[in-house]
Amino acid sequence: MRTRKSLLASLAFSASAFGLAGCVPYNTRAMPDISPRQCTYYANSRGVEVGIEPFESNSETEMFNQPNDYLKNVLREGILPAYVRVSNNSEREVFFDSRAVRFVGPAEREWELISPEEAARYKFDKRKKVNNFFAFLISPIGAALGSAEVDRTNKIRERDYVSKAIKSAELGPEQERRGFVFFKTPDGERIDDKPGLTRGKFYIYIDRDGEREEIVLSKE
Repeated sequence: MRTRKSLLASLAFSASAFGLAGCVPYNTRAMPDISPRQCTYYANSRGVEVGIEPFESNSETEMFNQPNDYLKNVLREGILPAYVRVSNNSEREVFFDSRAVRFVGPAEREWELISPEEAARYKFDKRKKVNNFFAFLISPIGAALGSAEVDRTNKIRERDYVSKAIKSAELGPEQERRGFVFFKTPDGERIDDKPGLTRGKFYIYIDRDGEREEIVLSKE
């Protein structure tokens, strides 16, 4: 397994994995390509390899995101994007359940798994009414045009988040899935200014030969 520092350096090309926010157009980018063994969290359960890489601090996200990037904003809102890769190197078919991924953080507090749609809308839904109100006071016509552009950008962002989310799937031998899951901190705490907040355990669930298996991933 690579150190986190060397991993992040190798991912510099993946700039703006989630595009840009604010007043600039939203630019979709390619899905990061991180192997399970490159991830900070790694486990191998009878040939099923799982790697998870949480995008958890400003200093890290700035290495592959521009200053106003939306990914950085969701950290401030207490949302953790975590890259997941599941590779089936066994000889049996397995079912990966993306809806059952769990993260238990410090003090054994479980974080809520949220949909990619909710992660994409979270910050902007809260701010939209306030921004529209002040914009309308300054320029009603400009506010209407700006609101339409923001709505269009938000739809693009939401589609991008959904496309990057990892999906549940039957995985035959030598097949794999990769993508993101999104967690919300229990109390809406910011992630970018609290070192160690994301230290904990991830739980992945697969079905193999009619039985459910729990795969636990931790840094320990």
